[in-house]
Formats: sequence, C-alpha cells, structure tokens
Amino acid sequence: MLKNLSLDYNLRGYTFEYLARIMLRRKNRNNFIFQMCRFDSINEIITKYKLKISPKVAKLVFLLEKEWNKCDLIEFEFEDNVNREIENIILYDVKTKYFSVDRKYFEFCESNYKFMRKCSELNFSTKIISMVLFENWRFSFNISDFEKAPKKIYSRFVKNQK
Repeated sequence: MLKNLSLDYNLRGYTFEYLARIMLRRKNRNNFIFQMCRFDSINEIITKYKLKISPKVAKLVFLLEKEWNKCDLIEFEFEDNVNREIENIILYDVKTKYFSVDRKYFEFCESNYKFMRKCSELNFSTKIISMVLFENWRFSFNISDFEKAPKKIYSRFVKNQK
C-alpha cells in the first residue's frame, strides 16, 4: 500500500502528533506526555498510570473531563515520580505545514481556540508545537506560547437557511 501524506490530512496530522510527542519527551525528559486521541478520557490516563490529582490541577482536570480531545498532547509534571501527584499540566496543540506555505499565523477552529483560552485563563501552560516539513525527510520542531503566537480563528459552522 502506498500512501501520500500530502493528501491524507488525518494520517499526516496523527503522524506528526506522534512525532511531536517523541521529540517533546526527549526534550523535556518526561515520559508522562501523551497523545490525547489515544485515550478515551483524562480519567483513563489517571487510572492507568496511578496519578494523584493535586488541588492545583483539580479545576483543569474537571474541565478536561468535559472537554477531552480539544488539543493534541498533554504533559503531566510531578514533584516526584514515586508519589505521582500531578503538580502541573501542560497542553500542546500540534500544527504542521510544508516549508513552502507562507503563513505567519497558526489556524485554530473556534472550539479549539476557546478551549485553549479557557485553560490559559485557569493559569495553565498552553503551547503550540510547530512542525515544518522540508524536503528529504527534514523537519523543524519549535514550541511557542499559545497566548503570544499569532492565530487565525475559523469556523465551519453553516447556518441552515430556509
């Protein structure tokens, strides 16, 4: 089977989310970074990895119970790995483009944008991982602060007119 990642947007997105997760784990030296799409809920991760919720993150965990899969990657930080009490949660949205695309902003659907803003308002770190694809299997990997990055918000909502 031959697949063309330039035409299969879902497969390309998933592939580069996975790659971003691996790069982020190496950079941060943290194995508690997960692709959200691989889990049904925040509670599945908490149960599977025997994590404890600190009061500092309880509001975000509550939000994630309702708004799961609104971003791509989630990172858990602990004071110590033995206790596994979550001290901080960082959320990442992965954005991929070809080097030839001259776009100086990141595109967000309206619901994803509102979710990331809400997390920022709760004082949690929200980041954008930019993956730029070059020729010959090369790519760049950069992390930007969500609040500071230039963004374009779009909506595919179509009002049914009669």
